Amino acid sequence: MSKQNTSMENIVRPELNLEKWPIWVPAQSRSKPKLRVLERKRVLDDGSFIINKVEINPSLKYGNLTTEDQKVWYGLLKLWEQAGKPQKLVFSLSQLAKVLGKTWSLNTFESLKKSLLRLRISTFSWENSYYDSKSGQTLEVLDLFNILTDLHLAKVKDEHKINNEQCYCQFSDYLYDNLLNNYTKPVFFDTILKIKSGVAQLIYKYLELVMHNKTYYERNSEKLFNDICLEGEEYKFASIRKRVLLIAIEDLKRIPFSGGALEVSIEETIDKIDWKLVVRKFPVKSETDKVRKIKAIAKMDEVVKEEALKEEVLNYFLERFGLRRDATKAELEKAEELIKTHNLDFEKAKHIIDFAKCSAIETNYKPKNFNGIVQYVGEALGQLQAKELKTQLKEKTKKCNFCNEEGLIGVIEPSGRRGTLYCPHDSEALKLKAIKWKIKFEFWSENPPEFSYSD
Repeated sequence: MSKQNTSMENIVRPELNLEKWPIWVPAQSRSKPKLRVLERKRVLDDGSFIINKVEINPSLKYGNLTTEDQKVWYGLLKLWEQAGKPQKLVFSLSQLAKVLGKTWSLNTFESLKKSLLRLRISTFSWENSYYDSKSGQTLEVLDLFNILTDLHLAKVKDEHKINNEQCYCQFSDYLYDNLLNNYTKPVFFDTILKIKSGVAQLIYKYLELVMHNKTYYERNSEKLFNDICLEGEEYKFASIRKRVLLIAIEDLKRIPFSGGALEVSIEETIDKIDWKLVVRKFPVKSETDKVRKIKAIAKMDEVVKEEALKEEVLNYFLERFGLRRDATKAELEKAEELIKTHNLDFEKAKHIIDFAKCSAIETNYKPKNFNGIVQYVGEALGQLQAKELKTQLKEKTKKCNFCNEEGLIGVIEPSGRRGTLYCPHDSEALKLKAIKWKIKFEFWSENPPEFSYSD
């Protein structure tokens, strides 16, 4: 990974209301422009709730607001910051192209023009969702909101020459006030420009919000696509979602992040019916700090594995006993204690829970919390150990060259009488028995070992 550039030049500070909602669609999407309604339920302190809603009405002519338009919006903010944060931003399209790292051409001109028009024409309606830093309140209703409220674009003089006259635009008054009042979120601008996949860009922005106070996060693909409002009939199939995520994470692997660096992977869910995005965050100081980084990753991996194991165990317990609620803090602590005391992995913990469920049914016992199954741990582990020993013995018998399938070896006593005994599956142990008891062995394998007997 290249050295992370954390200089002020690499940072852009977009307005936070726009950052909190997935208002952009992937640039590669072929979906037709349509009214999009985004909703979230916010629970209040008294137990009641209100609905936060944002409606995005795109331009029927120019299409939906896309992840490329988001980059253009960031480019405008970068030019606005460089110009001293004026109320009216004067710029040229070639300047905007340069900030965005685009080669100046007629295609670039047309692309930027359409993006700017979408930012100007697309309208929003905010209900209980737009925070106004000037009044210090969340507005109940904010209708006919545009990101850009004024826009003048340079024109093409002829087919071969682009007129580079100055353009200008103004941000919405609400956006402008929030930007001046630092109701913003810092974003690594260079990182956003390097992301190729529109889906990856949506996920990256989503993770910037959810990972600010976490070191580990996982989300199944169906819920993740719903979170980022990724729509499409094909996304109802887990295999399609997996394929889209695999492409996206190529852009997301170890990219700079406002709280450190992200390690992103895809894993199959426990129930085998979906895939989940697994994200780890760790601090990165510099490229020369490789040893410390490796140790930090290893240590963090252990921590997040423990946290994930606790959650998996408790989720399985709640599901197995039909308890429709979240795990409590006391249950998490008890699960951690059991895992460390008995060195449990998920399969062993699952066996304990299954054993407890069967035993509880026999006695008509209905535990209400995780502590209620602790009484079954010793017996369940004993059963599991016996099963493992039986499996090990079976494997040894299968590989043994001395005995039959039942683990028995033929014995010939000095008197000539024949019998059997359990095989130790070890030639040295057989030699000792032959010498001590003055017996011979009758091997039932195709390739028995050869050793001499003592008279």
